[in-house]
Amino acid sequence: MMKNVTTIIIIAGLMALMSACVPQTENRYQVAVINAPTENRIIGLAEQLEKSLIRNGYSGFTDSGRVRFIERNREMHGYRAILASAQVARTVGAEYAVYVGAPIYERAVEEIVPNGSFIKVLHISSRLQLEAVIVDPRNGEVVASFSSNKYFAERIVPIDAKVPAKDADPDIQSMINAALNEIAPAIANNLSALRDNFGNYDADTSDYLPSR
Repeated sequence: MMKNVTTIIIIAGLMALMSACVPQTENRYQVAVINAPTENRIIGLAEQLEKSLIRNGYSGFTDSGRVRFIERNREMHGYRAILASAQVARTVGAEYAVYVGAPIYERAVEEIVPNGSFIKVLHISSRLQLEAVIVDPRNGEVVASFSSNKYFAERIVPIDAKVPAKDADPDIQSMINAALNEIAPAIANNLSALRDNFGNYDADTSDYLPSR
């Protein structure tokens, strides 16, 4: 009886060892979500995109705190965002980068007197559009890009109303949510397809672009 128990234990140990040696591509597959380009950043937008992607069935992201630290200390203006995002992804060990920003992000607050009234009020108008880009860090090339529709919102509030900060404005937050709901499904589908077709990831970084 003791011999049989010992044999079972040995077999179980060998099976666990063999399982550990099998590449776990899906568990290892990670995406770095980045706020970029610098001029189009909205605080917290990358984290909001991650949550939207999770709701659309995609998960597997690098540590956002580390990504935020790197992106704050890297030149990511304009066209540099593509190569910089690839470099960030390589630094954190991600298989792909997704950078997201708002090419249109505007708000105007004006004092007006509505027709038929003698009382001043505040007219608050906002415009927003989001754009997300998937970048392959192995060659610094754009895999796919996604642009939302252009959103517009306006409201009238009392002249003495407290106007929230731009990034906390309820109209802007509503438009961000709408824009994310619009583009997140397509991004999630593309990332899932990339993961499914990724195959054996080449860990050799000799072909990577040089870090700066």
